[in-house]
Amino acid sequence: MQRLIRQATMLAFLALAATVLVTTGTVAPASAAPGDNPVGALESAGPMPGEVRLTGWAVDANSSAPLDLHVYADGNFIGYGKADEHRPDVAASYPSAGPAHGFDVTLGLGPGRHVVCAFAINTGPGDTNTQLGCMVVANDTPFGWLDAATRVAEGVHLQGWSLDPVALGSESPVYVAIGWGWSGIVAANSPKGLDAAYPGAGPGHGFDVVLPLPAREGPVPVCVYGTRAGHSLSTIACTEVDASTTPYGSLDTVRSGTDSIRVTGWALDPDAGNGPIAVEIHTEGGATYGALTLLARPDVAAAHPGFGGAHGFYIDLPAHHAGRMVCAYAVNVGPGGNRELGCQRAGTLVPAGSGTGRRIVYANLDQYVWLVGADGFADRSYLVSGRYQDPGPGVYQVYGFIRYASSVTEGITMDYFVAFHPAGVGYGFHAIPVYADGTPLQSESELGSFRSAGCVRQAMGDAIYLWNWAQIGDPVVVV
Repeated sequence: MQRLIRQATMLAFLALAATVLVTTGTVAPASAAPGDNPVGALESAGPMPGEVRLTGWAVDANSSAPLDLHVYADGNFIGYGKADEHRPDVAASYPSAGPAHGFDVTLGLGPGRHVVCAFAINTGPGDTNTQLGCMVVANDTPFGWLDAATRVAEGVHLQGWSLDPVALGSESPVYVAIGWGWSGIVAANSPKGLDAAYPGAGPGHGFDVVLPLPAREGPVPVCVYGTRAGHSLSTIACTEVDASTTPYGSLDTVRSGTDSIRVTGWALDPDAGNGPIAVEIHTEGGATYGALTLLARPDVAAAHPGFGGAHGFYIDLPAHHAGRMVCAYAVNVGPGGNRELGCQRAGTLVPAGSGTGRRIVYANLDQYVWLVGADGFADRSYLVSGRYQDPGPGVYQVYGFIRYASSVTEGITMDYFVAFHPAGVGYGFHAIPVYADGTPLQSESELGSFRSAGCVRQAMGDAIYLWNWAQIGDPVVVV
């Protein structure tokens, strides 16, 4: 059978070589009743670096199982495939076959122009492995990979490799175009270790270069092209790099403690490279404070790898700024101006005498809740509606979670129930209850007043936050 396929493939190759004719197999009709031999189509055969990608479909009337494929290039077997991809259009034409009869197969293919043919292997009755089609694949243009395009103080750091399949052992320089600024030829001759994947390539096909960026705020396109004899022939990769010279960053949190307000965030300035920059904190009322970006921020380093890892800041503001708006600004270095990092309003101070460490603090008379982190600062604080002096002051614990709690009367539901009273009593934090018809028992604007029979009602956003934040055993301090 392999011999028959090889002979058929060679005949197809000779015909294509003479006429450059491309066959595409059987087109799926609106309805069809296939015979005993497979039917299908090779719909595309696209060149890739050192490979070819084939797509299409194949069906055998004698089986609903996915069919095996054999693929040949210039009459030589290059690999197997399977028609097991979801194809609703094929299933509509051949409903008894089921939906899994598409294929998307990638196989190795050397440089040059090739005639690639795909065959569907017959199952059961029938005497033919159907040729699904043959296509000419030109795998002869330079190719490569852009490993990284990293913004650094001097511009953009480009790393990658390039190969010319027509001259594997020779250097294949790349052409780089950077927005509306630098463009030109870059050597690709540094060690890259491609010989194992592409025998005969030799060691030197990598590029590792820092190029200038145009003086422009915002992203600019950076494209790398494969070349031959100084002419750009193929696109290796295009991406965008932020060319901004002004600083950027984020005001992450403004969190209240018992006697201070903690402000955290990050900032970097491309002109400062790996060095720290100054951050100014402005508060409602006109006060200004300063900080430096000296703290490690692995998340920032991962997102901006060209500038080191120390770009975080924090500062504790005096307690009298509770409830006031707090804004942060990154102070510019070199060209450009300062950048606002964000503004947030500081919350109410956590009640003194409410304990230490991670805890939920519930001020019953104020109808207010603080979710306090391990560092003593509140991750979130908000108004609630509970019952006057119920539960009484004391230290309780979170002991359970009920996604959809319900009342014993009137079909009332209470979403995101976090139980905190001793087990079996039934007190907890939850979203504003709703009747069976969806009507809430109160509005969010009424939070802050005593409205509950004992549990603590929250706005939906706060209820979801607490549901995700709380842990079994967390102290609940009622003051």
